[in-house]
Amino acid sequence: MPQKKILYVYEERIPIELQKMVIKKINLEKFDLRKMTYKTPLNEQKKLFSWCDAVFFAPGRKINDGVGKYITDTVINNLKAKRKDLSGAVVTVLGVTFKENIPDIRNTKVIDIYNYFKEIGIKVDVFDPCAHACDVQKELKITLQRDLKNSNYNAIIIAVSHDEFKS
Repeated sequence: MPQKKILYVYEERIPIELQKMVIKKINLEKFDLRKMTYKTPLNEQKKLFSWCDAVFFAPGRKINDGVGKYITDTVINNLKAKRKDLSGAVVTVLGVTFKENIPDIRNTKVIDIYNYFKEIGIKVDVFDPCAHACDVQKELKITLQRDLKNSNYNAIIIAVSHDEFKS
């Protein structure tokens, strides 16, 4: 009789239906990581964490990493439909922080949107009322706009839903 593999369920947000489907599909026996003790060999823990990461989190990470490119491509396709030449196009991005209503810019994916536009030569203005301009300049090499006086934008992307943008 083949020995069953063990699935360590360490993320409570994974729906139980998905857990059951994976367990059934690959012939796993369920094991709760919270019951793991310090006596469990470290190499076994690493192996199982790596497996869970590949099955549950890597696909989501891949999707999240592609969102910036998807947004940029969508905007570019819409701009091309309205005008043939993208030279001189100006896009503004509202929000650069990691989450709404906080100044934290660590792990922000808005930088991907900014970089994709810059790669193809589109001017990008970034405005964020919550981010600290000096941090954004130092960490992301982006100069924040102080206000939105220029009304000649070809596209506006609300990248972070700060309360100020909702009113």
